[in-house]
Amino acid sequence: MPVMAPGDGTGVSKAMRDVVNEYNGFVGLHAGNGTEVETARFGKLLADKVSEKLEALGQGDICAKCKVHMGVYLAHAHIFPKVFQGVKPFVEQGYKLTVTGHSLGGGFAQLAGAEFQYLGYMPRTVSYGQLRVGNPETNEWTDMLFHTRQLANKLKGQHVSPYGSFTRVYQTTDLVPLLPPFKKYTHAGMAIAIEQITLPQDKGVVEFRGASNNWKNEGIELDDYRGDWRALFVLYQHLNYFTRLSWPCNDAELFAPEDAWVW
Repeated sequence: MPVMAPGDGTGVSKAMRDVVNEYNGFVGLHAGNGTEVETARFGKLLADKVSEKLEALGQGDICAKCKVHMGVYLAHAHIFPKVFQGVKPFVEQGYKLTVTGHSLGGGFAQLAGAEFQYLGYMPRTVSYGQLRVGNPETNEWTDMLFHTRQLANKLKGQHVSPYGSFTRVYQTTDLVPLLPPFKKYTHAGMAIAIEQITLPQDKGVVEFRGASNNWKNEGIELDDYRGDWRALFVLYQHLNYFTRLSWPCNDAELFAPEDAWVW
């Protein structure tokens, strides 16, 4: 049962952080009923831990065989602390968190979502057309963190993305989710496949495929091209996850058919 909720007189009176002992927390005051709540967390961000383990040559790593694309991870490690500081005051007061991103941003969403999940914030993480950011061990660990297989079996194809889960939405003819094009990179998350290039994409062309195969090097599904020449233009189909809200959109594009699939 939540003790503190936004908008009910709750306030954070003191924040605490002990870098040496890996301690951080806050004291909250409920002005309405005079309740004082102290919350503590132990453990640093994954970015901090990975940096320390690199210096320690990997001793005691939480995932000894995990590897992440260095360029993506370095950018994430630079951005995430700023994101965390902006989000933290709200999630610590009971707000629910959704992490999402498209393309390269989808890769950042996976890494950021894993960080928040590791810290116990139970984010709803959804990526669209994301590139691959880690090796099989990384993605296996990610799915263990999010309980992906258990959730996939429980949901059984329902169009639901609960908090504390990671869902990956992708088009079967999109090239970007196959990048980097090396066998050592794979995917994580519950997989939602879109089998049509153009919008709108109704429920008939959307398939829930359960938990990703962390050890499979997926390829483009040629059967889904269906002779559509637009599939030859990577950028065109890679942007067709969303309806345009700027020029040259029109009113017809702002309203999907009743049977359209909406995540």
